[in-house]
Amino acid sequence: MPTIIKGNIVTRQQAADTFGFDVITIDNWVRRGCPYVKKGGRGKAWSFNTADLFKWRLQEEAQRKANKYDDLQNGEELDLKIKIARLRLTDAQAENEEIKARLASSKAIDAEQLEHALAEVLGMMRNKLLGIPERVETTLVGETDKDVFKKILTAELKDAMYAACDGIDETLDKLTTGEQNND
Repeated sequence: MPTIIKGNIVTRQQAADTFGFDVITIDNWVRRGCPYVKKGGRGKAWSFNTADLFKWRLQEEAQRKANKYDDLQNGEELDLKIKIARLRLTDAQAENEEIKARLASSKAIDAEQLEHALAEVLGMMRNKLLGIPERVETTLVGETDKDVFKKILTAELKDAMYAACDGIDETLDKLTTGEQNND
């Protein structure tokens, strides 16, 4: 008894037209395991059974939805993400309340004072950076090893940055404790 074939036997292009996709999509389906009647390549056209393709697409879509549902079923992970988000929100709210309390207790920094403090720190950093050539001049004269050269310059730059950080800390401490530098 002959086998009854349901659906039509079509080429790649016809399959793409039938299902409303591009030929590239059909190629991707083949890579993902869609059924075919005859394998193509080197001048031979692919052949597909439209009924088999349709069944495969339905199964693939059902599997995709099941996977999506499984992801949603993983409630523990979702709960953990929600808890983390709530903790972040609580931290942000606490920080906001702390800022409001500082403003209310006048421990907030006046913009003009902050500008003056930043100018002071940046000026100190500028002087430190511009002084590097004088400080390393005698050390680097005649130095040909680039690693030694790099090490010395890096140390000087770090020193300048650390000094700036210390200056920022001192200045902010003065500002938050209410000390004013009236130069």
